[in-house]
This record gives sequence, structure tokens and C-alpha cells, in this order.
Amino acid sequence: MTNTASRFEGLLDRYFETLLSDAPPYAAILGIRAAEGKLGRLSPAFVARRERARQTALRELDLLSPRELANEQQLDRLAMRALLLKECEDFARNRHALEPNAPQQAMDISSTNCCAATTNPPGRRATFAHCSSSCRHFSPRRPR
Repeated sequence: MTNTASRFEGLLDRYFETLLSDAPPYAAILGIRAAEGKLGRLSPAFVARRERARQTALRELDLLSPRELANEQQLDRLAMRALLLKECEDFARNRHALEPNAPQQAMDISSTNCCAATTNPPGRRATFAHCSSSCRHFSPRRPR
């Protein structure tokens, strides 16, 4: 494996390991048991940190010479670059602040985690606690 190929593999590993540790719902959907029942935090600081990670990964990706990569790695590079560019463009358009299907996505993630809790008894208590807290956000507000 060439130096460029190993740098590319390292970039992929770092980026996606960080993404999965920052966003437990993604990890849970991918089948990582340790992430089941965790919702994570979606704060402005989190969104800004993810954008910085995307920009850094995009800069590192552009420094790599595609000619020194294997054919499969070139395809992976193109796919990752397209993903990063789309997500950076979405951030620039402030799409992260207004996600029209966010309530549906949150309910889908919650139901996935709740269903996973039935097959993972040790994490059941934490999972149901997170499910009930997320459902509270969708309950109708009472007028004061």
C-alpha cells in the first residue's frame, strides 16, 4: 500500500469513527450495540464541530493524489468527496437549522432504539428512559 493510500484509509477511519462516536443514532442504525439507546446532543456546538470536521476532511481529501490510489479507493474518494460537499453545502444554506422531516426522523430513531432494546436486555432500562424523554418533546404543549 502506498503512502497516499494509507493516508486515505486513515482519513476514512478517523472521519467515520468520529462521526459514529459523535452521533450515536447513526451508530445504532449501523448495528453498533454500544450506541443503542443513546440519542446524543444536537446543539449548535455539535453542528459547528461536525462542520469543522467536514471541512478538515475535505481539505485533507483534496491534498491526496487520486492517481496514487487503487481503483476501489478512487471510487471511495469520489463518494466521500460528494458526501462532504453536499453536507457542507447544506450547512452553508442553513439547512441544519430547518429540517422539515426532523420529527419523523426522531421518531424513527426512537422506535429503532426501542425495538433494539427488546433484544438487548442489559441496555433496556437506559433505552426506555431515552425513549420516554424523546417522546416528551413531541407531546402537545399546554397553554399557560
